[in-house]
Amino acid sequence: MRKINKIIMAGAGRMGYLIAEIAAKKGFEVILYNRGEETLNKAKKLIELDIEQSIIKEEISREEGNTIL
Repeated sequence: MRKINKIIMAGAGRMGYLIAEIAAKKGFEVILYNRGEETLNKAKKLIELDIEQSIIKEEISREEGNTIL
């Protein structure tokens, strides 16, 4: 059986970006796709903010945060 290490998430709305973020935190390579560039950019900013909050709360290291992004 092949190991899954890359995930493509279609849809960068609230649910899509959260699923993408969780998968990235678990070590998957994630490609986040959305037809609208505005929604994709918003999702990227929200993920960056969530990662920064995780670093501040010491849930992850800065290095881990950079790897996730």
